[in-house]
Amino acid sequence: MRKFISALLCAFLLTSSLVAPVLAQDSPFVPPVICGDLDADDCSLMQASSAAMQEVTSYAFDTEYNVLVTGLPDMDVERVDISILANGMLQIDPDVVAAMQEVAEVTMSGDADATAAAMAELPAVVLDFYSGIGFDGEISIIMPEDLAALLSEDSEVPMPAELSLTFRIVDGMFYMRIADFKEFAPDLEEIPADWIGFDLVGLMEQSMAQGDSGEFDVESMTSGMVGTGLAYQLIGAMEPFVTVERLDDVELDGQSGAVFHSSVDMVEFFSSDAFAAFVRDSAAAIGADDAETTAQLDEGLTMAGFLAPMIFGGMEIDNEITIGVDDFYLYGQDFLFRWDLSQLLGFAAMSDPSIAEAIGDADPVIEFTLTAAYDQFGAEFEFAAPDDVQIIPLDEMSPDGADAVF
Repeated sequence: MRKFISALLCAFLLTSSLVAPVLAQDSPFVPPVICGDLDADDCSLMQASSAAMQEVTSYAFDTEYNVLVTGLPDMDVERVDISILANGMLQIDPDVVAAMQEVAEVTMSGDADATAAAMAELPAVVLDFYSGIGFDGEISIIMPEDLAALLSEDSEVPMPAELSLTFRIVDGMFYMRIADFKEFAPDLEEIPADWIGFDLVGLMEQSMAQGDSGEFDVESMTSGMVGTGLAYQLIGAMEPFVTVERLDDVELDGQSGAVFHSSVDMVEFFSSDAFAAFVRDSAAAIGADDAETTAQLDEGLTMAGFLAPMIFGGMEIDNEITIGVDDFYLYGQDFLFRWDLSQLLGFAAMSDPSIAEAIGDADPVIEFTLTAAYDQFGAEFEFAAPDDVQIIPLDEMSPDGADAVF
């Protein structure tokens, strides 16, 4: 049973990746709007969409993530090819989102005393956040048979090549449907119910109480927020190297949809002064700006500029979004990250011929795609706990007294 407790916690973490709080438009944690050479009207439309989406606290979603890795040396399988399909409904308490936004802004202010005070309030804010979430969705995971077999070897929970998971979060409780698992996980037969669940908020409170002084690790939480802010600064630094164009409009339900396509010249970016400035600013932000570190950074940046065509010449980043021209909501997105590593590994093979032998005739590629559709913005969804559910007591959720569940 305990191995399925671990699986249930992993399922929660997977679900929580779909439950991202929206933030105010001026937040440092909102990706910058990059307009490229768009005219003023088109740029204003994209900016209005970004602002509108930060105010959304409920919507329905239908997304597909695909990860492909193939042709790399020393892979245990011929290719890693995983698809994750997710659909469902989400609703978040806007007051709690505002409170989280306030903590985030204070944390990024640089005021140590204010940050400490804000972080002291964060546990209560996080508990309120998960208490107020409504979520009902399904996630399907599809992979090759050989990859599933390999993952099953290293896991206590068997991994089929195709797996569908149904989740709900209602009133601070997390639920997962297990009825369909019982055919390949006999241990679950001991549970008569179709669903299992646990007190999510209660488990988080328990985890906090078992930590040092019952508080979050302020340093790690702050580092995470700073890291997010730096990631969005990196996107902003890319702006001069991004091409944005408006494509033909499409028909949405009752309005036109404006379609925007953007791509990034990664070679030019990693060779640029803008990238070098970002690296130096990032080092300063984390306190790594002493003379020795700065000298090493300068040496590394010089080398990066020289090798950029070889390293990043096969990298492609494209993004396409569809925006409602009347309500400004984001109705669709198609994102592609593709890195053809032929040039990079070919360069490495010059100094290590075994790499060329390991690659053979394979095409070494890393690829990630996201296709997403959103609708029902601002809807009042109704979320209910399953009727046939067995609740797992909190003392069984962390049987070894682990103090770092979250």
